[in-house]
Amino acid sequence: SNAYAAVRTKSWACTLGDSAYFFGGMTMPDRTTVGDMWRIDFTTMDITEVVPADGVVPGDRKNVHMVCDEARGIVYLISGKYELSDMWLYYLSNNTWRKLPKDLVNGPNYNTYGSDFVPISTTNHIIMAGNKGGKSSNYGIFDK
Repeated sequence: SNAYAAVRTKSWACTLGDSAYFFGGMTMPDRTTVGDMWRIDFTTMDITEVVPADGVVPGDRKNVHMVCDEARGIVYLISGKYELSDMWLYYLSNNTWRKLPKDLVNGPNYNTYGSDFVPISTTNHIIMAGNKGGKSSNYGIFDK
């Protein structure tokens, strides 16, 4: 559709097949934190806003981390900066977001700024927690 997202910083992107998805960040120059997701189709170079079928979205955030899981068709989104305390999954198959309950992670909070997310098998992922309020965290296993 060739819509265009505002120029932004502090967002994150990942690739899935012939597309890239990027989420949130802070628009420039007004520095407004946003919670939208966009898809860039590399075959056509079209840029399209991803609007979930049910209207449920993670909300405005910056400094997030995303990982695209091509085998499952899922985009994993980890929190954002400091004040957030959540992890979301976006399912390409039905165009919806799902917020994960915290008890699915064995280990640290995944709400930390600077977190990373690493697949280690078809069912397990390591969450490398960053820092929250100046305090560093360790890592945990996400196993669902």
